Amino acid sequence: MVGEIEAWGRSIERIVAAGKNAGCPIPEFRYDGDEVWTIFKFKSVEKTVEKSVEKNKKNIKNHRDNYRNDDG
Repeated sequence: MVGEIEAWGRSIERIVAAGKNAGCPIPEFRYDGDEVWTIFKFKSVEKTVEKSVEKNKKNIKNHRDNYRNDDG
């Protein structure tokens, strides 16, 4: 049992480190009797799409403005 708990600890550390490196929130860990749960919380897809669309609109506007300035 001790070896299993030590292995869980190392795995949890690796999961947390990988999430931090990727800029993701730290997952929630739950122990329920004889089960361990890892709960990942992801950003809403809608919010991610909204941000991407806004970023793309700004990029298009910047390219358009740069093109107009080069012509002129």
